Amino acid sequence: MMMIKLGSLICSLVLTAVVSAQDLGPHDINGQGCLSCHTTTNVDPSNVATTFLRGSVTGTTYTTYGGGTLTVSSTLTDRDPSFHSATCLACHDGVIAESGTMSGSTLTHGHPVDVPYAMGKDGHWPGTVTASGVTFTPGDFDAVYGRPIRFYVSSGTPYVECSSCHDPHHYEVATVIINGQTYTKPTTKFVRGWYDYTNVYSNSASQFCRSCHYEMSNEVAGLHVPTS
Repeated sequence: MMMIKLGSLICSLVLTAVVSAQDLGPHDINGQGCLSCHTTTNVDPSNVATTFLRGSVTGTTYTTYGGGTLTVSSTLTDRDPSFHSATCLACHDGVIAESGTMSGSTLTHGHPVDVPYAMGKDGHWPGTVTASGVTFTPGDFDAVYGRPIRFYVSSGTPYVECSSCHDPHHYEVATVIINGQTYTKPTTKFVRGWYDYTNVYSNSASQFCRSCHYEMSNEVAGLHVPTS
């Protein structure tokens, strides 16, 4: 009995440490912490994607940038890249959680989501597609800034989703890896990377965008400009 209680205490302490380490910002709704978005009772072994999520992420069609549509299927699974946008849109639909770039079920004024990332084409960085994302061809950019973005692969094609650029668990602090070293950098609005637009001596906010947009990088222009 003592061992069971001790084990439970250790698990509780570990869970508390993990939760307290999160920088939830406005995602800490009414002080609920993780329970703002997650529940311990919604368990669906047949669909890992929706397990432990509060509310529904299915059954809506959104109008996207460029006039396309993003339909959140009722059979959505964790293998669908769009899941990583659908979970955000469950609240950020312009109704439940208002957004400056959204109105109702339209995404026409925000960054395109659920779109393929063409490695090495159309102004995108060179690299290769792996089963879990992309591997960029190392260069000066990586040595100075790193790659905090995430891609979600389906049938060999990487997709850009909401959580490619945003981490819902960290509001003002981002962990980035540069030259094999891990750094904690300031960020905002749950951006995954170094995004300190308040520092006039840092161009980290622009560099974060350039980690996807090769044609906008200093390296394309033959320049090498440090971010700090």
